[in-house]
Amino acid sequence: MKKWALPVGWANVTADKMRSIGNELEIWGHLNTRIVTCLLCGQSSRVIHSHYQRTLTDLPISEYCVQLVLQVRRFRCQNPKCPRKTFAKPLTGIAPGFLNKLQAAK
Repeated sequence: MKKWALPVGWANVTADKMRSIGNELEIWGHLNTRIVTCLLCGQSSRVIHSHYQRTLTDLPISEYCVQLVLQVRRFRCQNPKCPRKTFAKPLTGIAPGFLNKLQAAK
């Protein structure tokens, strides 16, 4: 399977496929994270709860509208006392918080 180069700040993202439809460019990928720390209690976890898809919009390239479609893992917190049972790794350096726009390269 061919891998594509992504921006430097996206070191934990692997691009799996790219396709263009009309004037849209879609980049499909996933996060490489295997162990994540719970944001609430700080406990590390590698136990995957589920996956979800997140679509982020980037600035256009030439005449193409660009979207990054990410497969994101949700993890189970391994601390039985933690009120947060599942969590996902924040997309730090890619997209802030709950926004669906990519951060501009610095």
